[in-house]
Amino acid sequence: MPAEVFLDLIHSGIITPDDDIKRGEETLWKKGWEYPELAPHFSPIPKRDSNEDDHIDMNALIDVCLVLLVFFLIVTSYARLIQHLEAAKNQGNQATPVLQASQVEKLVRVRIEKNGQEVQYFLNGAPVQVANLVESLRQAGKIAEKKDLLLEYPDEVPYESVIKVQDAARGADFQQILQVVPGEKP
Repeated sequence: MPAEVFLDLIHSGIITPDDDIKRGEETLWKKGWEYPELAPHFSPIPKRDSNEDDHIDMNALIDVCLVLLVFFLIVTSYARLIQHLEAAKNQGNQATPVLQASQVEKLVRVRIEKNGQEVQYFLNGAPVQVANLVESLRQAGKIAEKKDLLLEYPDEVPYESVIKVQDAARGADFQQILQVVPGEKP
């Protein structure tokens, strides 16, 4: 390739000093600045000062990310608070449902009692082991007219025991779990 072609490519910016060039008669590739007739046509590459920083300052980016994080936390918390307030406002107008004696008789009843350190479970008045609670609830659900559960327990019962009964009721495909307000009897 003639030198004029190389000069046109240099001036148009297609070839830079660090590009490898090989003329047709040569066997080795050379950098563009290694050819004496082409070297003056390359614009000099500015030398970097060794005192310049080689890193990017990330402080501004971190500050912006923290501000965004705090903003989203506040907005999410506020939205959740509004949902709870709206739910409480809507539920405040509704009275606590009261069941009639005839309705209670149709429900499967679980009573939790605490005797000393031991927690006992009763299904329709009969004692039941917590390990067998799911299967016992399934059997009782097949017999009952409605797949609703009435759960009774005094305040001293650990809430963990209540959760076990609720999980067992869900495992036995009960549709509703109604809880007796402590201090009241259905």
